[in-house]
Amino acid sequence: MERIGGVDIGGTKVRWIVLERLRIVASHEFKTPRRKARFAAALSAAFSGLERMGVRRVGVGFPGEVRRARGAFAHNLPLLRGMDFRAFAPRNVAIVRVENDARCFALVEAKRGAGKGARRLLALIFGTGVGRAFVRNGKVAASARLSRAERWEGAYQKRLSSPPPALAGFLAKALLPLIAGLSPDAIVIGGGLLRKPRMFTLIRRAMRRQGIAVPVRRSRFRENGPAIGAALSAEG
Repeated sequence: MERIGGVDIGGTKVRWIVLERLRIVASHEFKTPRRKARFAAALSAAFSGLERMGVRRVGVGFPGEVRRARGAFAHNLPLLRGMDFRAFAPRNVAIVRVENDARCFALVEAKRGAGKGARRLLALIFGTGVGRAFVRNGKVAASARLSRAERWEGAYQKRLSSPPPALAGFLAKALLPLIAGLSPDAIVIGGGLLRKPRMFTLIRRAMRRQGIAVPVRRSRFRENGPAIGAALSAEG
């Protein structure tokens, strides 16, 4: 089986993995550069590293709206607007697909992770922003609305340094209209925010206090979820 690559671009870090027979054989993470030229150089180096690992097909997870092979707009990374990721890949590496990162995360969690078996799965990534995707009967729903930032995300970002219980309570309340509208039968959450001690437990409890009765599960693949999903999207 050929090796495939997945690149997860986030507001604070970029992570790439090499997948072989659904097993991660290599991974690397670096801080997201804040300048376009430095970002381009770092991404070129990442693709070259994947090429040296024998990867010929790559999927990219993008934190925002996607149009064709370009990232249309990322609320937390405006420097990526309209960026064509194919321009940074070596000749032997094909950027097969660029997809919203939350959709990548939802794909792998629904098929092989904590959301397996759910008919209506809401996947949430808590990081610099809040990524959202919805899976219905095994297929990730096409929704430009879920790829766009919510109005309350600015307030969320200002609260990232707040005490975890207060941040968890804010998230549960802010997400209530979305959850009520989609009526999922399971929710899977992941992202860098969960690295904070007890954050998962606090968010789950806060959701219960808001009357959200559906099971809330932690991502099976943790920080690798979006990258694995991106790699699977590039599978031949």
